[in-house]
Amino acid sequence: MRNTISLCMIVKDEEKVLERCIESARNLVDEIIVVDTGSSDRTLEIAQKYTDKIYHFEWIQDFSAARNYSIRQATSDYILVLDADEYLDGSANLKEDISSEKDFYIMKIQNHNSDERIFTHSAIRLFANDPRFFYKNRLHEHLNVTDPELENQLSRGDARTLIQHTGYFEEVMLEKDKSNRNYSLMKTEVEENPTGYNLYNMGKVLMNMEKYEDAIEYFQKAFPLAHGRMFQPELLSRLGFCLLMLSEYEQGIKVMNDAVQLYPEDVDIRSMQARLYMEGGYVQDAEKALLQCLEIGDQGVSVTEGSGSYMARYLLSKLYEQQGLIAQSYEQIIQVLQEKPMFTGGLQQYLNIMGKANIPSDEVYSSINSLYQVSDVSHLQKLLDVLYHTRSSLLLEYLQKYKVNLQPNEQAVAYQYAGKYTDAEERWSKQDSLDNENIKDVLLLAVLLNSEQLLDMVLPLLNVNHKEVKLLKKLVNGERQIVGAISTFLGNVLLVVAEHTIKLQEFDCFERIISVLLLGSVEMKYSVGRLLHQYGFDELAVELLMKEYNQNLTNKNIHRLLGDICVKQNYIQDAVLFYTRLVEISNDYRAYESLYKALIKAEETTTAKDLQKMIMNRFPEAQWIRQAV
Repeated sequence: MRNTISLCMIVKDEEKVLERCIESARNLVDEIIVVDTGSSDRTLEIAQKYTDKIYHFEWIQDFSAARNYSIRQATSDYILVLDADEYLDGSANLKEDISSEKDFYIMKIQNHNSDERIFTHSAIRLFANDPRFFYKNRLHEHLNVTDPELENQLSRGDARTLIQHTGYFEEVMLEKDKSNRNYSLMKTEVEENPTGYNLYNMGKVLMNMEKYEDAIEYFQKAFPLAHGRMFQPELLSRLGFCLLMLSEYEQGIKVMNDAVQLYPEDVDIRSMQARLYMEGGYVQDAEKALLQCLEIGDQGVSVTEGSGSYMARYLLSKLYEQQGLIAQSYEQIIQVLQEKPMFTGGLQQYLNIMGKANIPSDEVYSSINSLYQVSDVSHLQKLLDVLYHTRSSLLLEYLQKYKVNLQPNEQAVAYQYAGKYTDAEERWSKQDSLDNENIKDVLLLAVLLNSEQLLDMVLPLLNVNHKEVKLLKKLVNGERQIVGAISTFLGNVLLVVAEHTIKLQEFDCFERIISVLLLGSVEMKYSVGRLLHQYGFDELAVELLMKEYNQNLTNKNIHRLLGDICVKQNYIQDAVLFYTRLVEISNDYRAYESLYKALIKAEETTTAKDLQKMIMNRFPEAQWIRQAV
C-alpha cells in the first residue's frame, strides 16, 4: 500500500510565513524537503527546525526548474507541493485523501484577498512520486498530466483537504513586486510556447497590472485553445471583468451571455454577467442575473466567495437603492449582514440606507449591536474603520463604549458627526496640519460654526482661486446673497459637505451651501437635484430641475432624473413624456427600458409593444424584454 508523503517546497525570503506552512503539514507528512533559491533572511534558520533535507538551487527565472529539482529529492510514495504562503486547513487528512491510490489528486485552494473575499480554485498539488511526472512553465508551473502520451493513462482523484493561500493580499503583492516579476517570466514563456494556458496566464498578469486592453487580446487568443480545459470558465470571467473596467458594457454583456450558455451553473460567470448588466443600465436583466446567482449558490470550477450569496445580495441592495426602492434595498442588506457580518462593504451600505431612510441613530445602534458581534479587536477595528469612513454619528458612541483612544483627527470626526461641534473644533484646532481626507470635515465645521479660523486651516489644501476664496468666506460668514462662479472641483467638495448637513439635519447650512452650488455648471445643478431626490426632497428637486430643463432640452441626465422622480411620485404620464424625450436624444439602453416600464404602468399597451420590438432590434442582448407582456 502506498501511503507515505513528502512535502516539497521551494522558498526564498519567507521568514514571515514559512513556520505557519510547515506547522500545518508536519504531522501529516513523512518527510519535508525545502529547496532554497537564495534567501537572505531567517528562512533557512526556520526550515532547519523541521528538517535536515534542505537544498540550494540557483534561481534561473524558471519556477518549473526549481519545482522539478525539489520533487526529485522526494523518497515517499506521494508528493505534496505547497508554497510558503500557503497552509493546510485544520481538518486536513492527507492519508485518507491518498487511500484510493490514484495517480494524482485535485485540491481546492482558497485564496484570501485584500477585499475580504476568498477566491477558490482547483489545482494538482498531491500526486504519486512517479518519474513520468514533471512541471512545465517558468510561471504558473503545472504538472504535465495533460500531455497526450499520459492523459489517458492516469487516474484522478479529488482530495478533501483544503489549502489556504494568503499570497495575494495587496500588501504582499506590493512587497514582492509580483506583477512585474510575473510579466517578465510570462512574456518569455508565451514567446516560446504560446499554448492556451500560457496565453490565459499572460492575460491574467496584464489584468493585474490594469492593462485591460492588452489582457483582452490575450484572453481572446487563449479562448479557442481552452476548450475542455479547467481554466476556461475563469478565463471568461476575467475577460468580462476587463471589459467592465473599460466600460465596454455591450461587448461584455454579449461575451457573458454566451458564457452562461456554456457554463450555466458557474456562479462567477453569472455574477460577472450581472455586474455588466448593472453598469450598463440593464436593470431588469441585472436583477434577474443576481437572483440566479442566489439560486446557483457559491459553486463552479472556480468560485469567488459570496458570488452566490452575500455579494449577490449586496449588489441587489445597490440596484434597488438606485431605483429608489429603499425597503427592498434594506431587506437585502440585512441578509448580507446576517450572512457575512465581517463584510465591511455590507456594513457601509447598511449605514447608507439607514441614512437615506432617516432612521434614528439609536435604532441603528441597536441593529448594529444585534447584527455585528464585536468578539475581538479585529472586529472592533473593522467596525470603527467603517464608522469613521462613513462619518457615522455612532463613531463616538463606540469609542466611548470600548474606551478606544484614536488619533486627534479621528477623535475630531467622532465628535463632529455626533453633533458635538465645539468639542470637534477644539480637537481640529490642535492639529499641526490637515490630511486631504479631512478637508471636507473641517470645511463643514467652518460653515456650521461660522468660523473663518477653521476655513483658514482648509484653504491651503483647496485648489481654489481668489474669487472662490472670497465666495467661501461669504458662505462661512452666513451671507445669503452670494454671486460668482465655482469650479467643478469646489462644487464636488461642497456637494459632499451638503450631504453631511442633511445627515446632521442642519438644514439652514444645507440651504446656504445649495445656494452656492447653484452657481455652478448645469451638471452641478443636476447633481444637486439628484442629492435632493436621494434624500426624499423630490418637490425641491423638481423645482430646481425644471428651471434647467427648460433651458437645456438636450441634457440627458436631467431628463432621466425628472422621469425617475415622476415614477417614484406616481406621475406616470409625466414620466412617459420625460422618458420619450430622453429616448429621442439618447441611444443608451437604459432610456428605452425606463420608457417601456413607464408605458406599461400608463397602460399604453400598443405604444409599449412597438417600443418592445425596437428594443429587441437595437439591443439584442437584453433578455427580459423578450418575455415582457
